[in-house]
Amino acid sequence: MLERLRARAEEFGLAPGEILMQRLPPQALWSLASYGFFGRYGHWSRGKAYQRLKVQGELGLQRIYELIVHTEPPQAFVLAGNRPIEDMLVSAHVLGHADFFHRSAWLRKRDPDVGRRVLLHRQRISAYVAEHGQDAVESLLDAALLIEGHVARLGPEDLLGVIARQAPLAAWQRDCLDMVREEALYFQAQERTKVLNEGWACFWHLRILRREDLPARDRLDVALLHSQLVAMPPGRLNPYTLGLDVLEQFAREAGARPGEAPEGEALEAMLELAAFADDRSLIRDHLRQETVDRLGITVPTTEGGESRDLADVRREILRQVGGAWRPAVEVEQGVAGCTLRLRHLHDGRDLDLPDAEGVLSEVQRLWGAPVLLETMVGGQRVCLRHDGQEVRRDG
Repeated sequence: MLERLRARAEEFGLAPGEILMQRLPPQALWSLASYGFFGRYGHWSRGKAYQRLKVQGELGLQRIYELIVHTEPPQAFVLAGNRPIEDMLVSAHVLGHADFFHRSAWLRKRDPDVGRRVLLHRQRISAYVAEHGQDAVESLLDAALLIEGHVARLGPEDLLGVIARQAPLAAWQRDCLDMVREEALYFQAQERTKVLNEGWACFWHLRILRREDLPARDRLDVALLHSQLVAMPPGRLNPYTLGLDVLEQFAREAGARPGEAPEGEALEAMLELAAFADDRSLIRDHLRQETVDRLGITVPTTEGGESRDLADVRREILRQVGGAWRPAVEVEQGVAGCTLRLRHLHDGRDLDLPDAEGVLSEVQRLWGAPVLLETMVGGQRVCLRHDGQEVRRDG
């Protein structure tokens, strides 16, 4: 079936390439969703994520039909026990993902050997546990993952990279931070394109399956499965739904007939968009009022009401996609042995100061010298300074 659907995708102009597919029980898919890779080093936070997925799955609140891992070639893991029609939709969806992996400039930059590197990371971390003890290694990983989750940024001057290069750490500690940072950059590229990637896979699975000669019952099942996939929970954005609707609108504007596979110039425009856009540029440049109205998207206003105005909705979505929900912190000065000076790139949302103080404490513990963070709270400049003993607020 996959080969037949692949041929259909290639007729449309896609290039998914080889895909490795494997069936897994729910427990294995929950584990993969929690860890991101099989064989990745363990940490209590991932065990916590696994337990949450396990409870949701056992209660029937969430079902993972498939997960695709961005390796070379891509690896698709499909839920064992899927019905044939479910497998057909999953296969068509996976072909869309695989094409996007190969096409997107943001994702083509990834290490083609990332799967093997993840296994090597686990082996090295296990060796450090044996040599230095579980508590020492876990304490270091706690700090690194806390920093990564809040402020790690793409590029050479992100906070985690500066600490790994210049803080007074042992060689094994630097190695651990480098491993955490390397994996963070891989997953940030995925996060940066999640809306576009899921929208791309939905856009093409619809068109691939519309060309299949399916009986009426199977067509109804496909429609029901698709509607479940793109259901928009109240008050929440579904990346599948948002990405699909923006792409459908883009295809129409490019000259494609509604519901049909784009051809000619419309197809070229679609392929160029997939190659160079990320979630932020997709929303900034291609979200339309029609999509806001169709999906019923509303955002809170400063006056306490709700708005469906395109400018308001675009502004709020841009605060959420592509990792923008994390506070962005810039290293202003990072010289070994001196005060590490950080600046919060304020976007209208104040930091949670108790949370920021907790992160600052971990940063200072690794840096080994005073750390200063400048931000704005309530429109006023605030500096948080950790001198190695406590955090003080100025302003």
